[in-house]
Amino acid sequence: MNRGIIVDAVEASISVPLLFTPFYHPEYRCYCVDGGPSHNFPVDLAVQNYIGDKIIGIDVNSALSPLLDENGQLQTLSVADNLERTFRVFFRNQPIPDDPRITLIRPNLSKFHAIDIFHLEDIWQVGYDTIISPGK
Repeated sequence: MNRGIIVDAVEASISVPLLFTPFYHPEYRCYCVDGGPSHNFPVDLAVQNYIGDKIIGIDVNSALSPLLDENGQLQTLSVADNLERTFRVFFRNQPIPDDPRITLIRPNLSKFHAIDIFHLEDIWQVGYDTIISPGK
């Protein structure tokens, strides 16, 4: 959505399939859901619609947790962990346009879950450290 009431866009964006009911948008006359499953990192829209000279994208799906434990043994993952890993692989393989204006920032968040609300300060710190010391 690039016009209209911001509350409608926010409500549509938080309508995550299976968790929340789709949002009916009266102006568009359709149901809307979060674009994550189909268009998780829409940097292509920024390339198409932004005429400035810099586009910064922060890819929070950039790393997968290791499949092997500290002893080199294959970890047994729960159904939820397997599902999250599958989504991370899917999101990671979405195409990124080749545009010189794009700078990608990919913090290593592999030790956190997608809905990890109990470690927000730690997640923020990883993002901050990635921006301040990108080679770290």
